[in-house]
Amino acid sequence: MCSILKSISSVHRWLVDHLQSELEDARLEGAGDLAASVGNTADDAAGNVLSPFGNASRNPGRTPAFYQTDLALNKKFATPIESLKVEFRTEFYNLFNHTNLYLPGTISGTQGTTGATVGTGGTLAAGGIIGGIPNGGGQVTSTFEPRILQFGLKVIY
Repeated sequence: MCSILKSISSVHRWLVDHLQSELEDARLEGAGDLAASVGNTADDAAGNVLSPFGNASRNPGRTPAFYQTDLALNKKFATPIESLKVEFRTEFYNLFNHTNLYLPGTISGTQGTTGATVGTGGTLAAGGIIGGIPNGGGQVTSTFEPRILQFGLKVIY
């Protein structure tokens, strides 16, 4: 059993070393090709490469978290009359009264445009981009329902 574990360990060690060296080789080969892989890049006045993907945070289109716990309790009672039963029901919606926000309003505005012609690998001054200013929206203006209690009494005959 011990020799099997040693051989598995040595194979695992070799595989990890091999994959790490392959990954390092791939990084070194593609290190200078960022501009070619992205396409046209633009530099600002300080010489920083402006990303063609924008500066949005990760997952900007995701909705806020939604937490809601519902609870329903039922109890049937027998009555002295054999064919008559009574059922009491209570239902709690959003039991812990957690505030759940609706989606924010739309963000309207213009995207940046330019009249300049830039070839592959060329640069465009940041001052050559005009527009791109949002002019409203993006605010959460309402919430989902707060805690709701509901009671009911059902007579079954």
